[in-house]
Amino acid sequence: MGLLSFRERRSDVAAFDDPDHISVSNPWSTSGWMSGILGGASSSGVRVTEVTAQSVAAVFACEQVIFQTLATVPIQLYRKVDERTRERATDHRLYSTLHDEANDEMSAASFWETVGYHLVGWGHSYSEIEMNRRGDVIGLHPLLPNRTWIERKDGLRWFWTWVGRDGVRDKYVRLPAEKVLHIPGLSFDGLRSVSIVGLAKEAIGQAMAVGKFTSEWYANGAIPAVVLRHPEAFAKPDTADKIRASFDSAYSGLGKRHRTAILEEGMDLTVLSVDPEKSQMIQVQKWVLEQCCRYYRMPLHKVQSLDHATNNNIEHQDLEFHRDTMGIWYRRIEQAINRQCLGKLEKGQYYVEFLVEALLRADSAGRAALYKALVEIGAMSPNDVSLRENLPPGGPDGDRRFFPLNFGPLDKLDDLLKARHGAGLSQVRKHIAAAYEASGIELEVPQ
Repeated sequence: MGLLSFRERRSDVAAFDDPDHISVSNPWSTSGWMSGILGGASSSGVRVTEVTAQSVAAVFACEQVIFQTLATVPIQLYRKVDERTRERATDHRLYSTLHDEANDEMSAASFWETVGYHLVGWGHSYSEIEMNRRGDVIGLHPLLPNRTWIERKDGLRWFWTWVGRDGVRDKYVRLPAEKVLHIPGLSFDGLRSVSIVGLAKEAIGQAMAVGKFTSEWYANGAIPAVVLRHPEAFAKPDTADKIRASFDSAYSGLGKRHRTAILEEGMDLTVLSVDPEKSQMIQVQKWVLEQCCRYYRMPLHKVQSLDHATNNNIEHQDLEFHRDTMGIWYRRIEQAINRQCLGKLEKGQYYVEFLVEALLRADSAGRAALYKALVEIGAMSPNDVSLRENLPPGGPDGDRRFFPLNFGPLDKLDDLLKARHGAGLSQVRKHIAAAYEASGIELEVPQ
């Protein structure tokens, strides 16, 4: 089911086709108030937007790590059995939407990758909620983040979103709040989110300026800007233009670097520009990489910057990445789904959670140590481990849980010692009685 066709069949959607509406009333468009505060032209003279910023490798690398991690970690819907027990609610309609197939055209992994891309790029994510007649969520359709915004009127909240053009004007539809999954990011007021690109526009603009300078440098055959100086004034005004055009044609551009210049009539050449080495372009690019990582709170080794990385700290940095960098994104998505995709009667019984433990599959030694510890204290049964590892269960006895016999509560220590002492004496009596009976000697064993 296409997104537009789904909307066209709904009676509660209003159409809007004012081409000026997006530039006047849309607070999150590229011409809105947030871009006026944070986005736009940087001090380096380069215009920075959420789209152009992705041409900087450091920016796209940071964003890619986050949204691909969100697509990698499975999200689960759980049902509370009691206060201490939960189970996966695989029979719930929302489970397959979140875990397997988001809509008729997107898998769950592809959908969450798109949502993560919107979150880290534009600071917020919107998805239209598709429901059946019973009110169950059966599909989630991502909406363009830079062309969707919130409107409050008469105490009600609506979402306007762009659906295309009719050849002349932009077409918009209005969606009620209960039909939109809104995941906000960092915000001043809890509704309008702040784009990380807007916050980091100076660092990103500097990176874009360095990249543009480097491209122009090599496009010119690495020939610096020069001044041709003539000892006398030209008689004709166009003589200087002809000399300049002739010199540029012969020595500017790729493949013309090693040509020999011949200057006549006492002319000399003066170099004006600074070469890249003196401009410290490599150092600037490294600085920009570190600055972008600070804005996204990204460990440097995650974007292939291994200058200061060592084998003994990568694992700890990876744990810090999921706790410090990804933790807030997991939390935002989980709470948005719990709040907006579950009914009032379901919120106390169902909840969603990212299964971050699935990433431990790459560390077999750490996974084995974790399972061993959990089984030894009775937190998991052998069949629980088999389920986590996608292995067949070991039979009904595999559901039994175990605990160490040499452990016990301190306040019951005396009772445990007496029980063990009594059990030991009972065994001794049995062995003595059996020995005398075998020898034919009658002996009364004291009780």
